[in-house]
Amino acid sequence: MNTEPPPDVKERIRASYNAMANEYNTWTERHHHLRLSYLNELLSRCPELTSQAAQEAGVVLELGCGAGKPFLDTLLSRAPTVRAHANDLSDLQLDLARSNLADCKDRVEFHPGDMTRLDFAPGSLAAVVGLYTLIHLPQGEQADMLRRIGGWLRPGGVLLANFAVDETRGTVFENWLHEKGWVFWSGLGKEGTLEALKGAGLDVEKAEVEGDEEENFLWIIARKASS
Repeated sequence: MNTEPPPDVKERIRASYNAMANEYNTWTERHHHLRLSYLNELLSRCPELTSQAAQEAGVVLELGCGAGKPFLDTLLSRAPTVRAHANDLSDLQLDLARSNLADCKDRVEFHPGDMTRLDFAPGSLAAVVGLYTLIHLPQGEQADMLRRIGGWLRPGGVLLANFAVDETRGTVFENWLHEKGWVFWSGLGKEGTLEALKGAGLDVEKAEVEGDEEENFLWIIARKASS
């Protein structure tokens, strides 16, 4: 069903992920191999993140980090000089992330709440990651979020994110994974997403539809121009 987001969409999503955090974290283990394969791609395209020569490789932001696994914990173990910002709308998920990333707590800053309210200095981030999270924003907010990400990334910085393949104002799933599992997501579609990335000053280096028999997403690696 193609529907407009309700006025309280963020609060409803927050309550939903608080209720179904454990179920979601178990369910999404099926995606771990794909997340980690794209982490490998991110690191191959940003070798400075794991360079032993750099005293400080840079700062990475994950939007919707969930419980911090498997992406942030693996990144921080493989890139020992990287610092991270970890954001999530769900209080419970962020508490789990604090526990799961405790060994790297001196290199992680946690940001609870709506990603659209985050603020970072222009050109301050080496990479931004948003997996299965930007889709929860209404269409207009997705385009605006990409523009903000384009401003936060340093020249040559990289965005890794996935998006809905098809254009939709909004799709709602009731009782997803849990009796309180209410989920909303929207999409600009492939062409709309590529246009929004271009408008954000990001050059797409890879755009692939990836998934399984249940779902597919448009996976994007895009880079901010070096000059």
